Amino acid sequence: MNVQNETWMSLLTEEQRKQLADFSAARERQNEPLRPTYHFSAPGSRLNDPNGLCFWKGNWHMFYQSNHGEGFRWGHAVSPDLLHWRDLPDAIVPVEEKECWSGMVLVEEDRAIAAWYGLGSGIFLAVSTDPMLVHWERLNGTDPVIPKANPQKDSYEAFDPCIWKNGDHYCVISGKFVINPHTGTRVRTPFLFTSKDLLHWEYQEASLLENDIFAGEDDDNACPYLVRCGNRHLMFCFSHHSGPKLVVGDYDTARDRLTVTRSLSLTTSSSFFGGLHAPAAFTDADGTVKAIFNVNHCQNRGVDYQVMSLPWRVWLGGKGNNEVYLEPAEQLERLRVDSTHTVEENRMLAANQAYYPEACFGNTRELLAELEGKNVPMLEIRVLMSEDEEEYTAIRLFHTRGNTYLPAFAPGVSYRKAHETVVQLDPTRSSLFGNVRLPDTQAFYLAPEEPIKVRVFLDRTMVEVFVNGRVALTARVSPSENSRRVCFLARGGDLLLKRLESYELRL
Repeated sequence: MNVQNETWMSLLTEEQRKQLADFSAARERQNEPLRPTYHFSAPGSRLNDPNGLCFWKGNWHMFYQSNHGEGFRWGHAVSPDLLHWRDLPDAIVPVEEKECWSGMVLVEEDRAIAAWYGLGSGIFLAVSTDPMLVHWERLNGTDPVIPKANPQKDSYEAFDPCIWKNGDHYCVISGKFVINPHTGTRVRTPFLFTSKDLLHWEYQEASLLENDIFAGEDDDNACPYLVRCGNRHLMFCFSHHSGPKLVVGDYDTARDRLTVTRSLSLTTSSSFFGGLHAPAAFTDADGTVKAIFNVNHCQNRGVDYQVMSLPWRVWLGGKGNNEVYLEPAEQLERLRVDSTHTVEENRMLAANQAYYPEACFGNTRELLAELEGKNVPMLEIRVLMSEDEEEYTAIRLFHTRGNTYLPAFAPGVSYRKAHETVVQLDPTRSSLFGNVRLPDTQAFYLAPEEPIKVRVFLDRTMVEVFVNGRVALTARVSPSENSRRVCFLARGGDLLLKRLESYELRL
């Protein structure tokens, strides 16, 4: 890890040194059998939204809402690879504001700028130039740069901010909503502000988003992240009504507007009770985007802490550069224990007969499966399964069983081949201890010549699934400690398992 020869530690205050010692002691105590091993969780405190994911001076920095019993502030961790995290002292703590809620970090050549919502006060900014982003200097003293609105005279409301620079000026959006006067429902509305000096901000009386025909009724716009992706832009956000969202659009630099061309819901199940929650995102050096989410706890068996998801690699391709690709970050391959690597090829799975690959046994593993079974109505992969098969989490693939994918429905293409493939992550039988989470179901178009490619990550109580780079599904579960079997089951037809790989994963 690039830590500037540890010289930064000499600049810590006595209070910060004590906090690091407390974090270290808390880590020593965190050996519960249900705590994930290679997913990040906070040291002995509550973890909530990730904030300000960024790359600075050779390291990745992740801030997150942390609560040691004194209200939310920004916890802080640093990593060379988005996987091996080291705790740092709390970065942003309340002064005049009640708590420090969500926000973002803008990285410039010589400084980093943090923007956050101070509960009850407004939007605050702070600047850091030190190599580890440990010390921050607030702008505008203890006052917000954008005060919380007076609803009797202002048409905006300060909330979770996102900050970026466009030419000679800075932009901030305040993630919130307005009320539709006709229906009384919420409409997601990222209020837009601009400034030349970071201190004096002008409200633009407009939303960042144009042509936003994709937002659902009662969606809001918490935790917004506007990031460049190739020659286009993505906006991640979180809806308290329907979970994390991803918007694709074209950014007009002359008017500071994002014209929306596509939107995705990143979960169809609840974001609570073990679901994917708020995002943080940052444009990597290759033009793709790295994203990470907090994942809620299951609310049973004493598992009352949240964890971070695996880091994702998000990029655009396809017709009009409008297709979204979601993959696990390439750094995850560094966790593979090569001595545990197993490969199996060209095994025919007979219809309705379960196959139990012994080499996949475990609960901290990565599974990679390539399959051909275009006439099989359903493929089911059961993971974290008990010996008596009463407890398991199911991954189901329904090939061409979804709705019509209109771009593929053209002359010369059969109707059936123009249907989407449906993927489901079903944890309703994942625990005998009362955790019942709704299934998460996503759909994508699988071309006739494409094999099915599934990557599954298991980490004790975390299951994350990526299918053909277009679907990502996440669930927090709470199985028995000994539920470690894996099963493949082809329903209604034979299926060719072209290749199956398995690795033990370890930090």
